[in-house]
Amino acid sequence: MAMPKPTVKTSMHSHGFGFDPRANDYKLVRIADFYPTKLPNQKPTTHVEVYYLNAGSWKMSSKGRNSYLDGITIDYSGRFPAYLEGAVHFAAKMKKSNDPLILSFDLCDEVFQTMMLPDGVIALRTEVRASVFGRLLSLLCYEDSAAYKSYSIWIMKK
Repeated sequence: MAMPKPTVKTSMHSHGFGFDPRANDYKLVRIADFYPTKLPNQKPTTHVEVYYLNAGSWKMSSKGRNSYLDGITIDYSGRFPAYLEGAVHFAAKMKKSNDPLILSFDLCDEVFQTMMLPDGVIALRTEVRASVFGRLLSLLCYEDSAAYKSYSIWIMKK
């Protein structure tokens, strides 16, 4: 059986997959930026859809949409989120300041939460990917500038 197509048709989206222990179901969350028209300077509308494996269908998540902050952007260049303990964690940034953060989607309650990273931990041009290391949330960081290349791994204790 093939998975049905999502409701919102757009090329700008990010996916996260994980297990909801409360519902005993696997879920796929899709965050999609939708531009209703092609007018210049138009702001996209963010849609949050969840695919429920047991039901075999997509549903729009109003709680997810209401908890998603408009000032956040996720890099859509193939960076996969990390799943840990019932939540999908995305490496994201604040749109205006470019400050990095972790955007988490709780698969049970279907709401987003954000965790800001300490100042100065990650440089402006650093690529950040969420990961899991030893059952702990971690960030894989890569910076490539004209002067040097830098790799670092940050592991959260909590």
